[in-house]
Amino acid sequence: MAHAVTLPDRLRAAFRGLLAPEDRTGQYVAQLRAEVTALRAELQEVRQAAAASAQAAAGTAAELPVITARIAAGEARASLLSCELRGDYYRRTDGPSPKEYWTGHNVTAHHRFTSIEDSLRQLEFRNRQYPGYIELLPVAGKDGMAVLDYGCGPGHDLVGFAHYSRPARLVGVDLSPVSLAEAEARLQLHGAAAELVQVEYGDYELAFGSATFDYIHCSGVLMCVEDPLRLLREFGRLLKPGGELRLMVYNWDSIWVHLYVAYIVQIENGLYTDLPTRTAFTRTTDGEDCPVNAVWRSAEMLALGREAGFEPEFLGAAVSLWEMHVLPRRHLACLQPLLPDESRAFLLELRLDSEGQPLYRGHRAGIDGCYRLRRPG
Repeated sequence: MAHAVTLPDRLRAAFRGLLAPEDRTGQYVAQLRAEVTALRAELQEVRQAAAASAQAAAGTAAELPVITARIAAGEARASLLSCELRGDYYRRTDGPSPKEYWTGHNVTAHHRFTSIEDSLRQLEFRNRQYPGYIELLPVAGKDGMAVLDYGCGPGHDLVGFAHYSRPARLVGVDLSPVSLAEAEARLQLHGAAAELVQVEYGDYELAFGSATFDYIHCSGVLMCVEDPLRLLREFGRLLKPGGELRLMVYNWDSIWVHLYVAYIVQIENGLYTDLPTRTAFTRTTDGEDCPVNAVWRSAEMLALGREAGFEPEFLGAAVSLWEMHVLPRRHLACLQPLLPDESRAFLLELRLDSEGQPLYRGHRAGIDGCYRLRRPG
C-alpha cells in the first residue's frame, strides 16, 4: 500500500515539529495526533484485509480436496478418450472379466464424494459432457414411483432420482461390488437410501416379482451384455402394465462412429484397419479390453424393442463434447479415399441446428442414442 511508505515520513516530520519553537508546539501536537489517528485507521484496514485473505485462504484450503478430486476425475475421463490404443487386441491371450473391467472403468474414477454439493457437481459435470442427455433420460418427475436403475455404477443417476424426485422405492443394480459400495456412501451424503443389488455378469433374472416397477432406467449398459434381447424381456417382466423403460445405448448414426472411429482411429492412427467400422468401434470406444460393446442403428434398436414385447420410440441422441471437438475434421475425412462410403455419405449429409449441434436426418448425430420403451397395458 502507498500509505505504508508515506506514513513514516509524515510521522518523522511531526516529531521534528515537536522540537520547533514553543509557539509552534501546539500546532505540531495536533498534527501528530491527526497522523496517529490516520495510522490507526490504516492499520485497521490492513487487519481487515489480512483477515479477509486468511478467510479466503482457509476456504481455498477446504475446497482443495474437492478441486483435486474433480481434476483427477476429469483426467481419468480424458485418458479414456485420448488413451494410446495399441491395436493388438486380437493377438492378446487373456483379458479382464466384465466385473474386473467395469470395476476398473468406474465412471467417477472412484472419486470419494465429500458433500452433497460435490456429488451434485459431479452429476452436473457428467450431464454437461453430453448436452441434451438429461432431458432424454430425466431423473426428475418420478415422485411416488418404484424406480429401478439397472447398471447404476457408483450412483450418478441414483443420486439424481433421490435428489430431484421422491420415488416410493429406489433400487440400484450393478455387477461391481466396489461401485455399489461407492453408491451407498454417496447416497448417505444425501440422506437418501436405495436397495442395492449385486448381480453376476450373464445373470439376466432379477430377484423381483413381476410387475414390480413403474420405471426402469438403463443408461450405457445394454450394449455391454451378451444377450440384450433377454435382458429387455426381463425388464418387460419387471415393469407394471403401462410402465416405462428408458435406455441409452450407443448410436450408429453418430460422429463417434463415422468420424472418430472410421477416420481418426482407423485411417489417421492406422489401427484395426482390416476390420469393419462396427468391429473397430467395439475395440476402441470404451477401451480395447472392453469385453462387449455393441452399437445400433435406431431401426435395429426399435426392432429389438418390439421383439421384446415393448412399444418402442427413438427419442433422439445426445452429442458428446468429444464429438463436438472432432467435428471440424469431417470435411478432411471426406477427402480421404479410404473412408467407407457410408461414413462419407453420413458426414456430407450433416447439418447444424441453431445451437451448432450436428443433425442427421432430423436427429442429433451423437453417440448416446436414447429410447423410450413402454410396456403395453
